[in-house]
Amino acid sequence: MKHFSATCILVIFVIGVCQCAVPLELFECTKGVPYIENHCSSCHCITDNQLVCTLHRCLTSDEKIKEPENCETGTVWKEKCNKCWCTNAGSICTNYECSN
Repeated sequence: MKHFSATCILVIFVIGVCQCAVPLELFECTKGVPYIENHCSSCHCITDNQLVCTLHRCLTSDEKIKEPENCETGTVWKEKCNKCWCTNAGSICTNYECSN
C-alpha cells in the first residue's frame, strides 16, 4: 500500500509541474517577414520554413566579431515592435521599422 501511495503522489507532482511549466516556442519563419539574426545578419524566409541570412561577419565597435547571444532555446521576447526567438544559432528577431 505504501508503494501505491508514493506512486500516486509522484504522478500528481509530475502532472502539477508539467501544467505549471512555461511553454517554450520554437522559431518558425514566415515568408515575406523580414528577420535579423543576432542583431546583425539580414534574413528572409524561403519555402519549407527555411531561413536564409547574409553571410557577412558583424563587427562590434572595437572590431571584434560579434558572438551569438546566450539564451535558452525556445525563449521568446519582444524588442520594441519586433518579436524574438532564441534558437540554437542565437537570436532571431523580426526586423520591422518601429515607430517611436
